[in-house]
Amino acid sequence: MKKIILITGISSGFGKQTARLLAEKGHTVYGTVRRNTFSDTPVHYLTMDLTDTNSIKSAVATVIDKEGG
Repeated sequence: MKKIILITGISSGFGKQTARLLAEKGHTVYGTVRRNTFSDTPVHYLTMDLTDTNSIKSAVATVIDKEGG
């Protein structure tokens, strides 16, 4: 079953590899980074700062708007 997944912190390490793996398995994956970055993966990148409540709300609202829930 295809899922919509949001992962915080995918600029490197485990987050990046997990996001890539899940996207390659057919899931819709959104991942957050602190700064805009280029990606060659099918992951949807969102700019978000976990210390900024408005930034978090904006990132989650983007996923909800794009995915319908």
